[in-house]
Amino acid sequence: MVVVQYEGEERQFTPEEISAMVLAKMKETAEVYLGTTIKNAVITVPVYFNNSQRQATIDAGTIAGLNVLRIINEPTAAAIAYGLQKMPVSNKGRTVLVFDLGGGTFDVSLLNIAPGVNMDKGLFEVKAIAGDTHLGGADFDNEMVEYSLREFLKKHALEKCLDDAKMEKSSVHDVVLVGGSTRIPKVQNMLREFFNGKELCRTINPDEAVAYGAAIQASILGGGNSDGRLVDMLLRDVTPLSLGVEMVGGVMSVVIPRNTTIPTKKTKDFTTIYDFQSSVLEKVYEGESSSTKDNYLLGQFELCGITLAPN
Repeated sequence: MVVVQYEGEERQFTPEEISAMVLAKMKETAEVYLGTTIKNAVITVPVYFNNSQRQATIDAGTIAGLNVLRIINEPTAAAIAYGLQKMPVSNKGRTVLVFDLGGGTFDVSLLNIAPGVNMDKGLFEVKAIAGDTHLGGADFDNEMVEYSLREFLKKHALEKCLDDAKMEKSSVHDVVLVGGSTRIPKVQNMLREFFNGKELCRTINPDEAVAYGAAIQASILGGGNSDGRLVDMLLRDVTPLSLGVEMVGGVMSVVIPRNTTIPTKKTKDFTTIYDFQSSVLEKVYEGESSSTKDNYLLGQFELCGITLAPN
C-alpha cells in the first residue's frame, strides 16, 4: 500500500490505484484534445515486467475506465513507430536494435521488420529482449557517468540481447534511440563505439516514440485505418522471462526459455517421485533463477489420472 496525504487526509492506495490516476489523467487529456470519448487503449510496459506486473497494469487501466486491448513492451512499440516510417520507402526487411534508456528503466529489443509484401501486412518479429528494471538516467545522477555507462554496457543488455538472438552486431541495420536518457552524449558515443562507428537513428522523438507506437497498434486493433500510412501488421513478441515447473528440492525446471517467440507450445518429459503415483501437483513459475524460491509463482494445478507404474 502507498500512504499519502490526499485532499487533506491520510489515504492508502494500492499501486494499481496510483497508476490508474495517471492513466485517467492521460485519458482525460486525450479526450479533450480529440473531442471524443476514449474507451480502448494499448498500454506499454518495460520488457522485464513479469506476469503479475502486467496484470496489475491491466487492472490499473480498468480502474481508469479503459478497455485494455493489449499490453506490449515499450521497445516493441517504439519499433512499430520506427517501422511505420521505413516501410513506405523500403521493400526490404531490416534488423533493428531499439535502445530504450529512460529515467528508471533500461530495455533493449532486437527485431526483424519486414514490409510484408507477400502477406499484405507488415511483420514485426521480436528476436530477443534484455534489460534492467532498475537502471536509468536517475542512477547516473548518483554515480560517476563514465564508470556507470561502461559497467552497464559491459554487464547488461546489448551483448546479451545479441547473444540470445544468435546474431552478430554487424547484422544490425539500424540502432534506434528511445527514452530521454539517450540524449546523453556519452551514451551515444559509447553506442557508436559498440557498433563500430555506425550512425545512430534519431529520426523519431525519443520521448514520444513508445506512445506513438502504442497508438498505432491500438488503431489497428480497433479496426481504424483512416491514415493512409497505416498498414496491417503482425506482431510476434517473445517471453520476457523463462517459464517452468518446480522439481524436488525447489529446483526450477525450465520448459519455455526466455526469448521464445509466442504463441508457442512446448513439451518436456518428467517422471513421478513415488511408485504407483496417480497424481502430481505442478507449480508453474517464471524467472531466471535455478531455485523456485527466487522466481515468481504464476499458479498451480493438479495433474491426475497418471497410469499407475513403478517410478
